[in-house]
Parts: sequence; structure tokens; C-alpha cells
Amino acid sequence: MQSQCRVRNNASTRYRATDLLFVATLLLLVPTAVYAQANLSGVVINEVLYDPNDNSGANDFDTDGDGSIEEPGDEFVELYNTSGSTVDISGWSLWEDGSSAAFTFPGAPGSNTTTIAPGGYVVVVEEYTPTPIPAGFFESGSLSLGNSGENVYLCDASNQYVEVSLEGATDTNDLPCGGGATQVGSTEDFGTGEDGLSVQRFPDGSTNIVSTTPTPVNSNLPVELTAFEALVDGEAVELRWTTASETNNAGFEVQHLSGGASARPANLDLPHWDVLTWVEGHGTTAEPQTYRVRTEPLTPGTHRFRLRQVDFDGTFAYSPEVEVAVGLPVTHRLTAPYPNPFTSEARFSLAVATAQHVRLAAYDLLGREVARLFDARLPAHSSRAFQLDATDLPSGTYVLRAVGETFTTSRTVTLLR
Repeated sequence: MQSQCRVRNNASTRYRATDLLFVATLLLLVPTAVYAQANLSGVVINEVLYDPNDNSGANDFDTDGDGSIEEPGDEFVELYNTSGSTVDISGWSLWEDGSSAAFTFPGAPGSNTTTIAPGGYVVVVEEYTPTPIPAGFFESGSLSLGNSGENVYLCDASNQYVEVSLEGATDTNDLPCGGGATQVGSTEDFGTGEDGLSVQRFPDGSTNIVSTTPTPVNSNLPVELTAFEALVDGEAVELRWTTASETNNAGFEVQHLSGGASARPANLDLPHWDVLTWVEGHGTTAEPQTYRVRTEPLTPGTHRFRLRQVDFDGTFAYSPEVEVAVGLPVTHRLTAPYPNPFTSEARFSLAVATAQHVRLAAYDLLGREVARLFDARLPAHSSRAFQLDATDLPSGTYVLRAVGETFTTSRTVTLLR
């Protein structure tokens, strides 16, 4: 049986999108920033609680909620998926400063037995007494983190690992992952946590480490999204979502990025996102809110989207990224040049429903070719951007003509000097 991690149910509310499409159902908003460089397929060690017992009792943390504060029973390590894709962690393992794994995730490598959804979490706790163990939690039985310094290692199925250091510990395990493993990135210093508090990335997945109240898979965020879906209607999309509650929610910024997963650099730095629109939130309400938004038509190709939820104090959180491919309802589309008239360059795009050889050129009104813009095979359902450069052209009107195997189409554009 496939084991899916549980994700944090965090945020969303009303907004209006002008260029948004996806078909998905989301149950979360999670905070992110510049993603940590030490990651395995986008998965990072996100939070560690190594001393749940505060001697004063003020900050005791009962991870499994059984009414007892236990060491090492309530100690845990949380993993977070910063990527926009589901990651199979079957056969991955957690190690401490010892010669054997503290925990190995269920399933053979590549079996998809244990996975982490985009923006999702899993937590490995030493002991979980109540039954059944909730989704996203795994009981180790051998996780025991020292209070005076420890290194924690996450090892993947290809014998690579990332490492974090607690309490300034130096690397004392000469054989992480059983030996012969390759470290990804540098060892991250998680610093020193107070008794009863965890050390964790804030926002999640970022390089900023804080010591604060533990948040294993549950949410401290002020907005809870209970349903979010998008339905295609021709070239437009209707978005529907519901929030269970909102606290100090200023609103949402809808962001868009053209291109698929390949648009994300290998080092996981955030690429450039365009802001589509801003929609005000409901401030503070305990009542469920349901919203519907219909988008404008989208160009064919792959699109990625996310939401940036902002509180009144400026605190913000990003949703996980959603990627979809938008189809072309006709045989081809040559968009209108912009700007028109133009003075330096005019931009436009071309897409075809079926892959074919396409020749695209600009002609003057006498039918003479003045610029060859494209003469090659164009993939199906892939919108390609072009520009007509005015550098070597005199003022006048020009015809942009695309000739494919199944179509011929044209647009006019005027150059003003």
C-alpha cells in the first residue's frame, strides 16, 4: 500500500487571476523563501526537536500527544519537499552519529511506497504511542538525539546525503549512509535550540534557522485552506476554493511562471515569477469562505503557478507550485504583435496543435522577405516567442506570415521611426 505524507493545511482565500490555469486540488499553503542548497531532489531536513523536555516545564513539547514528555520518545526530525514534484523517498534513511541507520523509510527504492507531495512533510519520531499513527508520521524506535551536539544525515537511494549540525557539533560519523556516500552541499549549522523548542527553517525550506515552538506537520499559519481546485472551460479556467478560517489575512498575490519543471535552476534558487493580480483577504473570520474565479484565456504550453499569502504584519507564505500543460483548441495560433505600432521591436508568439515544420518570416508590402524568423520543426502545444527587430528596417507596414504543413496565417505590424 502506498504511504503518502500528510501536508500542512495552511492558507488561501479570494483572489482574481487574469492569466491562471491548472487542474489540481491543493490542501495547503506553506512558507518558503530562498531554498536551502543542501537538498536531495528538493527534499531538505527542515526541523529537528532534540530536547522536548524543558526543565522549567514552560516549553515542554509532547509530539505524539500522549500526555507524557519523553526523551527520546518525543524527539523528531521533519523533512520538507521544496520542489514542485512528488518525490519518492522509499528506501531513504536517517542517520545520526552512529554506525547504523536510525530509520529507513518503507519500500524498495523507486517503488513509490513512501512519497512526499510538493510542499509536503514527513516526520520521523522516536516513539508514537497513540494509534493509529497519523499520515505523515513514522515511528523510528531508535532515534536518539544528544542534547549536547549531534549531526543528522538524510541519505537517498543513490547513496547521496545532506547533513545538519546541532549544538555546533563537528562531523563525528566517518561512515554516513554506511560508507561510500557523497555529500550534497555543505553541512548546515542548525545552531542551538532551547529546551522544549525545536530548531527549524523559517520560512520552511529556507536557509534561515530559528529556535521556536515545534511544528511537526501541523500549522501555525493563520489561514487554513480546505479545498482548492481549477476546472478547464475551453481556453479559460474556473478556480474554486474554500477556507475554513482566516486570521489577520491581508490577501493573496497570484503568481505565474511560463515553462515546466526545467525552468527551475538545479540549485533551486527561485526563478522570476510574474504577478498576475492581488486579491484582498477576509481579515479574521472563523466562518468558511467559498470563492469562484474565471480566468482569461491562456497561451498553449506549460505553466506553473503559486500563491503568496500575506498577513497584515507583512508576513507571507507561498503555496507549492502547480504545473499544467495548456492545449491548443485550434490548428494554430499566431498572436497579435505587441506593441503595434512599434519603434524598436514587436513581440508575438506562435503555437501549433500538431508538431510540424513551420517557416515564419516578415515581408514588406511588395512581398519581399525582410527577416527570416523561424524555419524549423515546431513541437505541438508549445508556444514559442518571437520578436521583429526594427534595427535594419525602414518605417512602414510589414506582414508576419507563418506557413506550416497544415496551415498558413499572417498578421500585420507597423514600424514608426
